[in-house]
Amino acid sequence: MTTMSRSGVRLAVLALSLTSLSAFGGGAMTVSLRNNTSSTLLVTVYDLNANRQKLLSSEEINSFASINVSISADSSGYGRVAWTATNTDHDFQRCGHHTKRRLRDGDVVAVYANSQCGGN
Repeated sequence: MTTMSRSGVRLAVLALSLTSLSAFGGGAMTVSLRNNTSSTLLVTVYDLNANRQKLLSSEEINSFASINVSISADSSGYGRVAWTATNTDHDFQRCGHHTKRRLRDGDVVAVYANSQCGGN
């Protein structure tokens, strides 16, 4: 049931995002976030072309799995996202973050957590 409610929320957010984007003349595109690690990651993603709108918040992405998100395009047709990730291993916690620019529809963004976390 949790999966169904998360999916429903994502669809509602996507519909609202697309509606607001069309009102401002921007376009939407879909990119894939891919976890290329052997660890499950908790990923948070922001759309930098939509005033840092949070698209995902601590979303679990299993090892070697992907998840699609809809992002807005700038006036040149490119998307920009920022992401943070932590692994779920509490004994050896790792973190990662990155900003990805010049994204096109269908692009893949690699997410990973291979650095020490701040404060550890």
